[in-house]
Amino acid sequence: TPQPERILKVRIDKNVKRRPPPSREANSLTVYAGNLPFNMSKEQIRHLFESQLNASIVSIRYHTDANSGEFRGFCHIELTDESSLQRAVQADGIAVHGRQLRITHSTTGKKRSKM
Repeated sequence: TPQPERILKVRIDKNVKRRPPPSREANSLTVYAGNLPFNMSKEQIRHLFESQLNASIVSIRYHTDANSGEFRGFCHIELTDESSLQRAVQADGIAVHGRQLRITHSTTGKKRSKM
């Protein structure tokens, strides 16, 4: 059966301040990668980080919607070493398929307060 077409309306308010990126937790080699294209596969994310950013990956936590199973546009990536971590974080803001990626140190497991 064909899937119904999804319509998404987005409003961008340039006057709203974004949260500053989180600081690095001690010994953490995990980054948050957000604003990824929704049709990007786990394999494409691995290729982006390993081939284009020259970062070695241990694992990727690819977040999907519980009901539909569709990719939610973000993931957490555990890297093998400090140099891979630095290359990944320095790539914050690169454009992939017309979307500006957000790559920051991960604060997985902690709820951040709202601004």
